[in-house]
Amino acid sequence: MTPTEVRARDQRRADATVEERMVLALEDIAQQLALIGESLCSKPDDQREADFAKSEIGSWENEGGELPPDTDHSEGIKRTFTEIFTVGPYRYAALADAIAQRKRLAPG
Repeated sequence: MTPTEVRARDQRRADATVEERMVLALEDIAQQLALIGESLCSKPDDQREADFAKSEIGSWENEGGELPPDTDHSEGIKRTFTEIFTVGPYRYAALADAIAQRKRLAPG
């Protein structure tokens, strides 16, 4: 857009009602989408595919891909996960202990 067109657009917005401003905003969005579409269509197919193939699917953490395996192999340190069972205010690492506590707390 030329500076004259920008000033004319801004003046139309200033004089417009809320509904007219919404229409002008939607027209601007449509114009921008058309420009984006033109730029995408002007690229060769192999270049468009290259834009999407920049990283491996497995590296897309937020897209459901896998994280790389833990690579920190510090000497003598091993990482483990522990299940914790809670019964009331108490915590147990063994399911049998949690069941026994639940039986003790049960009325009757």
